[in-house]
Amino acid sequence: MESYRNRSGPDTEAIEILIAISQLSARMARNLSILAARQSEEGGKHYELPRHRQEADR
Repeated sequence: MESYRNRSGPDTEAIEILIAISQLSARMARNLSILAARQSEEGGKHYELPRHRQEADR
């Protein structure tokens, strides 16, 4: 996995950015699954947009 470090600067930077995005995506997916589990335990509560946002989106 560490063999990418032998590449040139821009390639290494791009690979490191992609790895960071991948790690962030995994963390977000984990947090969303935890949130979904909590919501199902609470009887399906969900987030609702504030009334002024609902009217603006129409």
